[in-house]
Amino acid sequence: MLNMAAPSKLVSHVNKLISVSNLSCKTYSSTSAYRINKILSEASLRGKHISVKGWVKAIREMKGTTFIDLDDGSGSEKLQIVLNTERANKDVSCGCCLEASGLLELGQGQGRPVELKAEEVNIIGICDSQVRNWSV
Repeated sequence: MLNMAAPSKLVSHVNKLISVSNLSCKTYSSTSAYRINKILSEASLRGKHISVKGWVKAIREMKGTTFIDLDDGSGSEKLQIVLNTERANKDVSCGCCLEASGLLELGQGQGRPVELKAEEVNIIGICDSQVRNWSV
């Protein structure tokens, strides 16, 4: 049983569990990530390197670019993550949890105030669509 009063022990335990799994992902980092509702509402963040964590709601690929819609539950809007398709991890799927960091820029698409030009995308947890049972 873990002592919940000692968060460093909990993080250490989680890191050990993840390191022995077969997943090729990095663990939850100690750096603070911005919430999506704050990213979308604060113009002062534009042009800065930021980190954000959330769940993938949609993925699109067009002309060598991958677009990921990320949601962290902080509001109704999603943040678009943009990265080169060659650098995109093929294990990223709808529902998986990830952390993305990069430069926050003005959005290029219609209705997108900003988008994150990702320099690094790390999977925190995968979501295997083959495991889910969609029958009602």
